[in-house]
Amino acid sequence: MGQNSFLKDLVRTIYKTKARFFSILAIIAIGVGFFAGINATQPDMLLSAEKYFKEHNLSDFKIISPLGFREQDLEEISKIRGVKDIQWGYSKDVFLNFGGATSSIVKIFSFDADDFIDSKGQNIPLIREGRMPQRPGEMAIEYGINVPKELKIGSKVDLYLPEGENIKNYIKSREFTITGIIDSPLYINLERGQTNIGNGSIDFFAYIIEKDFNMDRYNDVFISTNESKNLSPYSNEYKEYIVSIKKPLEDLGKRAIEEETGELKEELKKGMEELIKNE
Repeated sequence: MGQNSFLKDLVRTIYKTKARFFSILAIIAIGVGFFAGINATQPDMLLSAEKYFKEHNLSDFKIISPLGFREQDLEEISKIRGVKDIQWGYSKDVFLNFGGATSSIVKIFSFDADDFIDSKGQNIPLIREGRMPQRPGEMAIEYGINVPKELKIGSKVDLYLPEGENIKNYIKSREFTITGIIDSPLYINLERGQTNIGNGSIDFFAYIIEKDFNMDRYNDVFISTNESKNLSPYSNEYKEYIVSIKKPLEDLGKRAIEEETGELKEELKKGMEELIKNE
């Protein structure tokens, strides 16, 4: 009797509040559906990302030096246990002007075709349209939501820096023609990084040939390791393996900063002594 009364009361309560009941039921069903879908698709998403990274040889490390890398720095990096290949290049954050009014903040990377012969090299760009730059004055830009829609193959753009800085101290020419639209494994989300110019946020990236840069030292180094190809990038084994190489790289960076600072102090000291003698 008690159970029958409970069931009747339950049915009566549901009937009286059926709109609320079915709303809650629908919310629960949608939540369970999303949860089941995410659980089902996560492995596929990770496998797709892993396949993309390996096909385009995503580097395991990217090291940046505002002062630039010395030859001895590059040699020491290549000798670290576990390091397989290193690939160096230039990069610079600049303003890009198109059509006289549209201005964007762009990270410009150097591109050397010799790095990518026979599908070798690291961070191989995915060409969506056109081609990579081959000659001075050519540029490939990313396929991204922050790229002005008016920019297309054949468009001409101007590069410049904040007032007081000369773009030609870093890049030989200001004018470039777009030859390609690309993606890069270096960027897999919408964030393009921070910068010290403009509003502090990079809108998109682009590539020009290495010879278009006018910098004395490479300021980017990309590193691939011996075992990374055999490990899943999202596995604990990969994370543990990378840590074992990260520590020597950090130690090397600290030593390089100390040596570079010492050299700069010595040069400043000599300059001051020379100035005093001339006076």
